[in-house]
This record gives sequence, C-alpha cells and structure tokens, in this order.
Amino acid sequence: MGFYVMKENDYSAYSAEELQAFCSQKNSAALAELAKRYLPLVKSRALYWSAGEGEYDDLVQEAYLGFLSAVSSFDGSVGVSFGYFAKMCVDRALLNYQKTLAKTNAHQSIPLNDGLQAAGLGPEALAILRADLANANKEALEKLSAFEYEVMSYYIGGYKIKEISELLSVSSKSVDNAVRRFKQKLRNDGQN
Repeated sequence: MGFYVMKENDYSAYSAEELQAFCSQKNSAALAELAKRYLPLVKSRALYWSAGEGEYDDLVQEAYLGFLSAVSSFDGSVGVSFGYFAKMCVDRALLNYQKTLAKTNAHQSIPLNDGLQAAGLGPEALAILRADLANANKEALEKLSAFEYEVMSYYIGGYKIKEISELLSVSSKSVDNAVRRFKQKLRNDGQN
C-alpha cells in the first residue's frame, strides 16, 4: 500500500476542517483553497437573498465576510462540520446585512429572490406579495431553530432530503425530522 506524496503547496486533498486548521496558522494557500471550495456557497446564498443585480454584488461581499468569520472562529471540537458552520455564518452575515438595510430605510422591504417579476404581476400586487413573503420569512426565523430554518431554506429551494443531508453533513433522518418539525411549527400558526 503506497502513500500519496503531496506537493508542498497542494491543499486539494485536505478536508475543509484540516484547511481551516492551516488557516488558523496564517497559511494563505490553505485559505485560498478553502475560499475556492466555498465560493459557490457564498455566491448561491447571496443570490438566494438578493432581489436585484445591483444588490447581488453587495451581498456577495457580505457573504464572503461571513465565510471569513467562519474560518477565523470555527472550533472543530464542537462536533459540527466546517461546511455547516460556514453556511450558518454566511447566512447570519446576510441576515444582519438585511436587518441593517431595513433599519436604514424603514419603508424598504427585505429583498427576496422569489421570482415574482417573472409571474407578470403588477407593481401593487408584487409589493403586497413581497410584504407577505417578508412577514412569512420573519415568522419562520422567530419560530424555527437555526437548523430547521436552514433545512426549510433548502427544502423550499427544491432540494431533496438526501441532497440536504449531504450539504449539511447530517443524516437523512435528521433532515426528515427537521422538515416535519418546521411544517408542524409553521402550520400551528400561533397555537403553541
């Protein structure tokens, strides 16, 4: 049985957790590899939260800052994968950015990438629908745990339970249970 001899600067064979450990030692090549792996996550989460192209660039920057926060604060001893932690940090950064925007302009609704423009609705109907979606999103954030909200985001986005479990590095059973819980919590609508 042979050993793989790795080039001095080849970090592609390392896990995300190992790369993060190298990053904590100020290894810029490891950070570059980790950033390359997680750039699709950063961009997809920015796109999910964005309402327009002008805003998308700002959201990518905020999402990347959330990713860098994950790199600097990840603690592998907690038992959570780096990927899950990074996604939570990215979403938290984007949520904080949206809250800051909402406070800055009280009449500005939280942008949602909901595809409503393509539905051919008029401006008033779009405004009402966006307000309803923003309220539903706010209610979900208040009622659900962070994990349930994350599973819901993927589930609503069309991901299958198995795909979500792979993305979050958890069992399919955990995802299935989270789907059942978030459906129940949101269905009860104030009965708890």
